[in-house]
Amino acid sequence: SKPLVVWEWCRQNLPRVVTGARQPTTGDDNPVGALYNIVFVRIPAIGAAVVYCVNVLRGHPLVVNVGDGFFEMNPLAVFVVFYILLR
Repeated sequence: SKPLVVWEWCRQNLPRVVTGARQPTTGDDNPVGALYNIVFVRIPAIGAAVVYCVNVLRGHPLVVNVGDGFFEMNPLAVFVVFYILLR
C-alpha cells in the first residue's frame, strides 16, 4: 500500500526524533497512524521546542497563568515535557 511505502521511506531517511520509530518494524501495522504522528504531533512539537529555545536564549521565558496569576515556567519542566513528547 502507498502509506506503507511512504512510512518506510520516512522511517529509513528521517531521524528517529521525527519518526519516533524505535524498532525496525515500528509503524508497519498502522502506517497511516505513524504518518499522522509525524505530521500532527512530532513536527509541531519539534517546532515549538525550537521556538521555545530561541525565546529562552533571547530572554523571553514561557509565562503561564493557571488562575493564581502569571509566573515563569521553569525551563527544566518545559524540556521534560518536550522529552516526554518526543522520546
